[in-house]
Amino acid sequence: MEIKLNGTQILLLISVSLSLAICFKIKIDRYKIVRQNPGIKACAVINSGKSDVIGLSVSKDTGKCVGLSRRSAEPHSTSLDDGYAVKVHSATIFQPAHDLANNSHVEWMVPGGLGNGSQLDVIFLLKPTLYENVFGYKPAFEVRLSQKPLKLSEGFGGIAPNETMVLSSSSAFGALTCYIGRDKPTLSVSPVKTNQTAKISFTLQNAIIKILVDNAEHCDRNIRDFGDDFETFNLLYVYMESGLIYRIQFDGNQ
Repeated sequence: MEIKLNGTQILLLISVSLSLAICFKIKIDRYKIVRQNPGIKACAVINSGKSDVIGLSVSKDTGKCVGLSRRSAEPHSTSLDDGYAVKVHSATIFQPAHDLANNSHVEWMVPGGLGNGSQLDVIFLLKPTLYENVFGYKPAFEVRLSQKPLKLSEGFGGIAPNETMVLSSSSAFGALTCYIGRDKPTLSVSPVKTNQTAKISFTLQNAIIKILVDNAEHCDRNIRDFGDDFETFNLLYVYMESGLIYRIQFDGNQ
């Protein structure tokens, strides 16, 4: 579907797949058309649902369609006569909501990585457990952004590599812990309640990455804190003791 938004041509792509968890994953990608080409729509359809593709190029001479990765998805990497579009929004909607239990997790690739001016949102709900009903203990959850794929030992409650940013709530009373790798954590009171939809967001602006819960900031770090070899966050991991994930969405590459 092609639409105009504030004078800018936008391509909207929707794809649906069935996961092993018996829920549909509805993938929505939105591209901004930078340079028009008759084949740009077909190119977007070919690359629909591909998380590693954040740009499209269509040759004016041959009509060849190329899905561009983060490193090549710049207008100057293609001929000025070629069609070009850049992905500005990507979302996965779980229908029905994806049920996480027993510390299981969801992994999601961030299209092109978390760049300046971008935002990543996770919309979820914690479900009460027997421990909360009897002892008042809140169910644990953890959200991790990582540059590289994580090993199982680095997962829920595990040791975080230095290029990882973590927001977790694993204490009995639901305190939020924010930390990078093995650095000193930042503690705050968790506003997340069971049986209520919540949103955790990661934003990056002028080298400062922030974690927000329901649009309220809970911690921030300078991107330089992640070391000289750090490039960008490519992967999102969401762990839950008991809960539902409704939607993961990314806005960036503007």
